[in-house]
Amino acid sequence: MAQRSTVAGAFGARIRITPPDTGLFLVEGRVTPPRQLIAAHGGRIVLVIPGGNRILALLPGAAYPALLSHRDLRHIGPVSIDPERFEHFMEHSGLGRHS
Repeated sequence: MAQRSTVAGAFGARIRITPPDTGLFLVEGRVTPPRQLIAAHGGRIVLVIPGGNRILALLPGAAYPALLSHRDLRHIGPVSIDPERFEHFMEHSGLGRHS
């Protein structure tokens, strides 16, 4: 997933962006929740969001580019949350953690 930057090229710079080892992602399946797809890419389900095909999952950073254009996914994107607020949400939402 390399892109060339005209600014970097003008200065003769080489830019390399390395994805994080693991990240939190919102993953939405087209038809069903993408449980098997997440597992196949070394991910772990954090939360299955009720009422749809969305899952919050921990995925290796290298899985993100591979899943961006996967035909079975409607959307995948990184999620940034405040851990304390998320814990409060989990405690009071009644959703609990699913795996």
